[in-house]
Amino acid sequence: MKLFWILLFFLTTIQAEEKTLMRAGYVLEGTSAAVSRDMKAGYEFISKRFSKHYNVETDVIFLKSHDDAIASFKQGELDYIAMPLATFAPYYQEFIPYEGLVFLSGNGNDILQPYITLVRKEDPSSLSSYAGKRAAHDENNINTDIYMDMLTLNLADKHSREMFNLVSTPTPQRAVLMLFFNQADIAFVPVTSWETVKTMNPTLEQKLKIIDKSPSVFGYGIEIYRKNLPRNVLEDMIRMNNDLTRSEDGKQLMRIMKAKKRSLIEPNQIPSYIDYYLQYETLLKRHEKKK
Repeated sequence: MKLFWILLFFLTTIQAEEKTLMRAGYVLEGTSAAVSRDMKAGYEFISKRFSKHYNVETDVIFLKSHDDAIASFKQGELDYIAMPLATFAPYYQEFIPYEGLVFLSGNGNDILQPYITLVRKEDPSSLSSYAGKRAAHDENNINTDIYMDMLTLNLADKHSREMFNLVSTPTPQRAVLMLFFNQADIAFVPVTSWETVKTMNPTLEQKLKIIDKSPSVFGYGIEIYRKNLPRNVLEDMIRMNNDLTRSEDGKQLMRIMKAKKRSLIEPNQIPSYIDYYLQYETLLKRHEKKK
């Protein structure tokens, strides 16, 4: 009988130590170099956290192309996929048959935030006045690109690259400073970046003004887990989401990834979060037909 209990304990211990392998893909297309670096650091942190706190082992790969990521996800080669919400939007219908858990992250107080257009206070308030002039924006930020394009396509039926002399910066805060120091004539940035930089330097608000502010329509990231993942994995992901804002290493992870908010949503809620991106796709198609 004693031998039986020893064997039972041994088998139970082995079973408890077995971890479910989760293959995770992270799409870096549509993010700046700085954000890509933060994303990589953050997801490597997630991998270690999964292994430490949950019965999950992750195999992490970083993908430059959303096309490759989508194909791998649909073919069952990935259990989890994360990408910028803007990159995901044009392809969301392809994911519908595979969606399990869906998380959205935001780098502001809300999941969606506005973007703004800044100029110097003594300069004109009309966007058309800046045609051909230096426009500062953070490089490889798909949200900024879409915001600028929506403005110029609606105003002049031109892409922003055709209307402005675009000046790329490593961060949106740097774009604001370039405008302030007369190294640019206009700047396009997320409202959160403007709030941050003017808090650090109140003089900026005295010298710069907002001439356009979008609705709260621009998101940060989306994470999708396949619906056929083992129940214990899905439960672990919900547990992890719930303790991200409470545990110290969870807060550290949010800081690394420049995220302030993370929410679990129902898959059928996705269209309400990507409506603006879909409007942009429609505008693009209409513009291309005119050529």
